[in-house]
Amino acid sequence: MAALTLCILGPPSVVSDSVVVASLGRTTALLTRLAIARGSAVPSAQLRVDLWPDDASDGALRVAITRARQQVGEGAIARRGGGYALGEVEVDAARFEHLVADGRDRGRPLDDRLDAYDRAVGLWRGTALGGLEEHAWARAAARRLEDLRDAALDERFELLLLVGKHERAIPDLAEAWRADPMREQRTELLATALYRSGRQADALSTIDTTRRTLRDQLGLSPSSALQQLEQRILQQDPSLVATPASWRRTVEADVESRLRAATALMRVGVLDESAEIIDRAVADAVAAGDRRSQGLALLARARLCLARRQDPHPSIDAAQVIGRQIRDGELLSAVALTRFSSGTPSEKDRVIVELTEPMELLPSASPHRIDLLC
Repeated sequence: MAALTLCILGPPSVVSDSVVVASLGRTTALLTRLAIARGSAVPSAQLRVDLWPDDASDGALRVAITRARQQVGEGAIARRGGGYALGEVEVDAARFEHLVADGRDRGRPLDDRLDAYDRAVGLWRGTALGGLEEHAWARAAARRLEDLRDAALDERFELLLLVGKHERAIPDLAEAWRADPMREQRTELLATALYRSGRQADALSTIDTTRRTLRDQLGLSPSSALQQLEQRILQQDPSLVATPASWRRTVEADVESRLRAATALMRVGVLDESAEIIDRAVADAVAAGDRRSQGLALLARARLCLARRQDPHPSIDAAQVIGRQIRDGELLSAVALTRFSSGTPSEKDRVIVELTEPMELLPSASPHRIDLLC
């Protein structure tokens, strides 16, 4: 039997091989009620009350289940205990939540995370559970899914700004903002993207629209964060065109996680896949302007060169330049130790100098000092 998909990220329907086999009606209402239980069985009494409060009889429920099985297949509804559960049916909302979880996984490359968000948002076809608004359980389920979609949209826009794709973000971001101009985080994102694209007047107009909407509809003033952003735009704060510190920390966590994975692969001799991971880590660090992460990724590339019996020193030299520019003692320590472990007797004097260089940049109790001295 062809796989069935229950689509509830819009008016409910059941699809088999891209063909709609059931649209909004008793069958889709029944399957939707079972789907939002997320794998749990729903007692028969609860189903009767939730679906047909004016005809909450055993007969009405049995007839509905029989007709649903005839329409979409026997395996769609499973009898379990004193109730029923969704059977052999995929649910687009479950797929949506899985993709959002992938997008939030900081251990995944940024491009993969963006792709997960894109596919998650692409599953939507309208208002969740559209047409079932008369039921309280449907309204509650729809509200939860809509909130998750809004959060996923903003997280996707944040990532786009993080990797410098603010111009790509603007069309979708502006459309989402127009749908809810009182969502202040979205206003901040749109204003920042517009400012980075050289559209200062549009950025200020966006903030002003949110201010007026909040005042007229809720009698509220914008948050302090939004007001501060407005002042920074007016002052043409140069830090607005740089990656915010909180987002740089996100990139740093992404890069460090991937470098650990690459190191583990190198230890077991899986070098080609390790190289791909390192190359993407370098690219993400460069795109985000995270110099420290770039330096660490370059050192990972140097260790990969050693494993391949290639010259590691160009990568070590590049990481050293970064360490000196940002005056990062820990990065320079890693540079010196990587150079020392590369086994180049002709450069012993240089290595000794590099082993002492980071000392002045490290706290007295830093374990990196001990590593250098040893």
